[in-house]
Amino acid sequence: MPLPAGLGKDASTTLTFEYEGVLETADDSPVPGLKLAYVGDDTSYLLYAGRWFPVTGYGLNRFTANINVTVPAHMLAIGSGKSTVTDNPPSKKPNTNGLPTKTFNFVYSKPSFPGTIVAGIFQEYKSDEAGMDLHVFFKPSHQGAGSRVYHDRGPGIHLLHHPLWHASVPVGLNVIELPGDTVPYAWAPEIAGLAGPSITEKTNYRLLANAIAHQWWGASVSPATKDDWWVIDGFSRYSEAMYVENAAGAAGLEEAVKRHVGGGAGL
Repeated sequence: MPLPAGLGKDASTTLTFEYEGVLETADDSPVPGLKLAYVGDDTSYLLYAGRWFPVTGYGLNRFTANINVTVPAHMLAIGSGKSTVTDNPPSKKPNTNGLPTKTFNFVYSKPSFPGTIVAGIFQEYKSDEAGMDLHVFFKPSHQGAGSRVYHDRGPGIHLLHHPLWHASVPVGLNVIELPGDTVPYAWAPEIAGLAGPSITEKTNYRLLANAIAHQWWGASVSPATKDDWWVIDGFSRYSEAMYVENAAGAAGLEEAVKRHVGGGAGL
């Protein structure tokens, strides 16, 4: 829908959108039958792919973001960019139960594809082993799995050693557990999400490697048109295969390539 008065070149304006209702099912999802946005008591996720805010040129038009998210005080919220947290006193507003809350502010000033927010109860693990700021947010039920992401020399460390990462995203990376009712993995600038069912004693590192590779092929390098989409997906698969070769040798690489050709890839 066009703006009432139009908008000239190099001009700017502010649009305010108001929403009401709940996000519990995939009824309004842009992908039929697939939940890409959900707000619940234990975990909430708002993926960029869910178009929970107005999006034009999905995956093509890069943008900056300044997002405020208010959650119950016992929860964490994770997003792209520089974050600050403000403690709020108990509120008398509807649906707050009169409990204290926290407001997380995420500012991403480099044009890319931010807009993915995950909130809930997480156990946080930190590491600077790769010379970078790595944070792993897994559910308490997966205690110990978070440390294995980097202490076992998994892709969280192996890929972060690559100089391309340092040139692309010098801030850090948040590896986040997603519920099992959405996509197997998701990515956004500084975010690699992995669905809970893949987090086991033998975590699906292929999916995690692919999500991390999208920090380059997607967050930093993006397609000009939909016809160029193969660039980010293809090179992310290639980066995933290179990790498999490093971790499992030539035989592992050959098996990974066969799965891709046969349609048995991670997604």
